[in-house]
Amino acid sequence: MPKSSLHALTWSEEQQCYELRTQGELEQYFGSENNQPWQDWLVDQTSFAFQGRLGHMSVVKEARARGNGYWYAYSTLQGQTHKRYLGQTSGATLERLEQVAQTFANEHRSVSQTSQQTTQALPDSPGIVHQSHVPLIATKHTHPQLPSMLVRRERLLQEVNEVLTHRLLLLSSSAGSGKTTLLSTWASRSPHTIGWLSLDEADNDPTRFWASVITTLRICLPEISDTSLAMLYTPQPPPLSTILITFINEILRSSGEIILILDDYHVIEDQAIHEAMLFLLDHLPANMHLVIASRVDPPFPLARWRMRGQMSEIREPEVRFTPVEAQAFLNEGMTLSLSETEVQVLEKRTEGWIAGLQLAALSLRSHKKPSTFIEHFTGEHRFILDYVQEEILQHQAPSVQQFLLQVAVLSRMNAALCQELTGEPASQELLEMLERHNLFIVPLDEQRQWYRLHTLFREVLLARLQATQPEQVNALHQRAARWHAAQGSIHEAMFHALAAQDYPFAATMLVQGARQLWTQGETRTVATWLLRLPDNILREHLGFALTSALNLLSSTQYMPEQQRALALAQSGQIITRVEQILPNERDASLTPTETTKIENRICLLREFVPMSEAFRVGNMQQLRLIAQRIQHLMLGESVAWKWFVLHKFVVSSQVLGDSSFFLEELIELKQQALQEQDYVTAIAVICWLAAAFLYAGQLHSLHQECLQAQDLLGQLGQHVSVAVYPAFDLSFLYYAWNKLEQAEASLQVALQHASRWQDMNLLIWGHATYVKIALASDKIADAEEALEQAQSLVESTGFTNYAHDVAAAQVALWLTQGNFIAAENWAAQYDFDPQTLSVLYIEEYIALINVHLAQEKYVQGLHILVPLLSNMEQCKRTWEVIHLLALQASALYGLGEMEQAQQVVVRLLNLTEPEGYIRVYLDAGKPMRHLLQNLLKNPPRPELSPTCISYISTLLTAFAQEEQKHTQKATNLQIEKHTPQAPEGLYEPLSPQEQRVLSLLVAGQTYAEIAQKLVVSPNTIKTQVSSIYRKLDVSRRAEAIAAARRLHLL
Repeated sequence: MPKSSLHALTWSEEQQCYELRTQGELEQYFGSENNQPWQDWLVDQTSFAFQGRLGHMSVVKEARARGNGYWYAYSTLQGQTHKRYLGQTSGATLERLEQVAQTFANEHRSVSQTSQQTTQALPDSPGIVHQSHVPLIATKHTHPQLPSMLVRRERLLQEVNEVLTHRLLLLSSSAGSGKTTLLSTWASRSPHTIGWLSLDEADNDPTRFWASVITTLRICLPEISDTSLAMLYTPQPPPLSTILITFINEILRSSGEIILILDDYHVIEDQAIHEAMLFLLDHLPANMHLVIASRVDPPFPLARWRMRGQMSEIREPEVRFTPVEAQAFLNEGMTLSLSETEVQVLEKRTEGWIAGLQLAALSLRSHKKPSTFIEHFTGEHRFILDYVQEEILQHQAPSVQQFLLQVAVLSRMNAALCQELTGEPASQELLEMLERHNLFIVPLDEQRQWYRLHTLFREVLLARLQATQPEQVNALHQRAARWHAAQGSIHEAMFHALAAQDYPFAATMLVQGARQLWTQGETRTVATWLLRLPDNILREHLGFALTSALNLLSSTQYMPEQQRALALAQSGQIITRVEQILPNERDASLTPTETTKIENRICLLREFVPMSEAFRVGNMQQLRLIAQRIQHLMLGESVAWKWFVLHKFVVSSQVLGDSSFFLEELIELKQQALQEQDYVTAIAVICWLAAAFLYAGQLHSLHQECLQAQDLLGQLGQHVSVAVYPAFDLSFLYYAWNKLEQAEASLQVALQHASRWQDMNLLIWGHATYVKIALASDKIADAEEALEQAQSLVESTGFTNYAHDVAAAQVALWLTQGNFIAAENWAAQYDFDPQTLSVLYIEEYIALINVHLAQEKYVQGLHILVPLLSNMEQCKRTWEVIHLLALQASALYGLGEMEQAQQVVVRLLNLTEPEGYIRVYLDAGKPMRHLLQNLLKNPPRPELSPTCISYISTLLTAFAQEEQKHTQKATNLQIEKHTPQAPEGLYEPLSPQEQRVLSLLVAGQTYAEIAQKLVVSPNTIKTQVSSIYRKLDVSRRAEAIAAARRLHLL
C-alpha cells in the first residue's frame, strides 16, 4: 500500500501557476502550459490534494494487479463520496485535473440547491446519516459543543497531544470528571483530521459498532470508499478481520494523519467488539491514532502496550481540577464571588471532581450565606441523588422540573422528540434555556437542534422519575418508540419499546423490519430482541421466530469461533422456546397444517450443526445424505427454507460433480424467490444456477442468469458475498466465445471483488484462470505474473482447494514456453487412477492429456480420455465433455484415425453450435483446423445440418484470424531480428548465484521453490531474477530461457 501523502497542489492567482507544498512547505512550481515537469513529479506519487482554479478534490492512485495503477479523483458533499476516473499517470494532466474539479464543483452546487429546496419544504428533521439503508444518528459523529464556562486546561491539552506519538491514548476516569469536555476542547483546536464517535448501549452490536466507526472516518476522510461498510452490511458478511483489513488499507491510502476518538467506551460489553478493537490496534496504520475515553479500563493488554511505549494515559488524578482551575471555574465560569479559602474548601471536599463542583456552584447561586453552605457541603458521589433533588430541582419552576423528568428517558433529544413526550410546544426554547443556565445539558451540534443530558444528571432524574411517577415511565418510552419508528430509526424504537414493555408494538416493528436487518447482517440483533419477547407475544410469531433462527444460523459461515458459538446458542434458545410453547398451541390458535410446518422447521434447524460439521471436514457424501433425509420437510415452504436444504445439495454437487441434476429445482426456486421478493436469496440462487448452466454447457442461459444477477444487485443497492460470481462466470463465457478482452475485463472485476473480501479461494482460482486467458492473448508475461500470484497465495494462505487448477496453469505455461522437459517431468510423476476420478481434478487431468499430446503419446492420452469422458457424461458435465471431445479428436488425428476423429468432431459441432463455442476449437490447434476443413471438402455428412456447416465456416474464419495475428507477431519478431543488435554475448556476466537461479528458472520452478532450494527469501530471488533479466536484456521468463540457450549459459 502507498504511504500516506502530505502533498497539496494549489493554484496561485498571484503567481499564475500551481504551487506544490509538502507538509505545508513550498517545494516546487508548475506552469499550466508545460505538463512535463508535473508528469515527472507525479510518476513516483500515490496521492495528493488538489485546489485548482475551479474546484478542489483528493486524488489517489489505486494499484492494479498488473500495470502501474490508475489515478482517481474523490470529492465529498453531505457525507456522500463521488469518484471520477483520471487514467494512468500520462492522463492525469493539469488540464484534466481542472476539468474534473469543475465537474465536482457543478455537482456540488446542484446538490446544495436541491438540499436547500428540500430543507425548506420539510419540517425540522433529526440528524440522520444514511449508509446502506442503515440510519445512524449524525450527532454521534460530531464532538459536543463546548460549554460557555470553559476553563482553560493547557496542561491536559498538552497531554492529549501525546496521542500523536503513540498508537493509543487512554483517558480513564470516573463519571463527571470532564473527559468529554477535555477531548471536545482538544478536537476543536487541533489542526489534524479528527473523527469523533459518541458511543451508547445500542452500539454493543458488532455490526452497528463498526458501521459507526467506519461512517465516522468516511465523514472526515472522503477518500475512503464504502466497500468495508458494504461488506459489513451483507446477509453473510466475511470475517470481521477481513473487513478491518480492507478498512485499514483504505486508511493507509488516505492523506495526512487521522485521530479517531471513541467517547464512552465503557458502554461496550460485547467481547467480539473488544477482540476486533485489539485486531485494529495491533494493525493500526502509521497515519492513524486512537483515543479511548472510558469510566473503566477496557479489556486490552494495557501493561504490554505501556511497557512498549505504544500508549499514553490520562487518569483520575490528572483530570481533577487544581485549586487554580477550580477558582477559574467557580468565579469566572459560574460567575460566583468566592474567596480563595472557600474555593480551596470546595476543591478539597470534591477532590477536584468537576461534576461535584458544578452541583455546588448551582446551589450556591440560591444561597444567601455561601460560607454556611460550603461548610456543610460534601462532594461524595453517594450524596448526589439527594443533593440534586434538594438543591437543584426544587429551585426550578414546576414545569421545568416535569420537563426534565420526562425527557430523562431519552439518550439524545431534539425539540420534536421532546414535544412528543411532554406535549410542550416550546420545547426548543426550554432546551436553550437549560443550556444557558448550565443545567447539565450538552448541545450536540452547532445548530442547537440535538442535545443530551449529562450522564450523572440523567441517572438522577431517572431515579426520581421512577420513585415519584412510576406510571409515567412506560408511557414515555412508548411515545419515544413510536416517534423513532416514524423516523425509521428501528434500533432506537426497539430500545424504547422493550424498555416500555410494549411487547406487541416491539414484535410488530421487529417483524416489519427484520428482512432489512437480516439483509444488513444484523441477525444477532434480531435474535437478541426476539428473545426478550415474553411467551404470550412470541406464540403469535412462532414461524417468524424460527425464520430468525434460520437466518442467524445461515450467517455463521464466516464468524469467528466465539461469535459462532454465541450465535448457535442464541438460535438454540429460540428453538427451545418455540418447542416449549408449541404443545400449548396445538389445540389453541394453530391449525394442524401450521403445527406441522413449525415442527418441520424445527427438524430442519436441528440438522444444521451436523450438516455444518460434514461440510467443515469435507464429507460431501454425508452432507448429501443429511440433505436427502430432510428433503421432504421443505415441501410447501417459503424460498428461504427451501434454499436451506437445496443449497446443501448444490454445494455437495460441486465436489460430487452432478450439479446439472439440480437445474430444474434451481430454476423453480429462483422464480419463487422473485415472487416472494426475497432478492438476497434470489441472487444466491441465480449465482448457483449460472454455475450449473456453465457445467451443463448452456452458455446463453448462463449469460442471461449473470445479467439478471447483476441487475438484481443493482436494484438491491448492496454488496453481497456472492456478487463476485456473475463476473467470474462471465469470464468463462466470454473465453468460450473467444471474446478475450471481455473475458479479461470480467475476470479483473471478479479478482478486485475477491481481493476486497479477502476470498482467498476465489483469488487463487481467478489467477489460475487468468493464465489461460493471458496465454490465449499471447500475454506471456501477464500469465507468468498471474501464476506467480496464484502459487504465492497457495503457499502463504494454505488454501489448497484450487491448487490443482494452479498446477494445470503451470503446465499450460510450460507448454506455451516450449519448456517440454518440465512438463514431461510433471506428467511422469502424476498418479492417474481411473477408479478414483474427481471433478475437482479435472483441470489437472486435461493438463496431463495435453502433455501426452505434445509428446505425441496419443495412446496414453486416450487411456486417460476414455474413462474421464465417460465419467463426465454420466455426471452431465457438458462443459467438460466439450473440452474432452476436442482433445479426443486431436488424439485420434495424431494416430491417423481420421474417420473416428471426424465423427468426434461432428458430435462436438452438434453440441457447441447452438451455444456458439469458438475457443475450444482454436485451443485444439492445427489438427482441429484440418478436421474442420476436411468436413467441408467431403460431401456433407447427414449428421451435419446447414446451420452446422455455416458454423464450420465461422470457426475456420476464426482460425484464419488467429493465424493472421500470429503471422503479424512473427513478422514483428523478424523485423526485430534484422534490426542491428549489440554483439552477441553479455557485457556483464552472471554471477554464480545468478547462474543457479537461471537454471532453476529454466526448469520451471517458482520463485518460492527456488528460494527454498537455495535457502534464501523469495524477495531475494525476485531481486536476482530482475538482475538476470537486466543482464540478458529481456523482460520475461520465456525470453530469458531463449536467451540462455542462445548464449549457451545453461
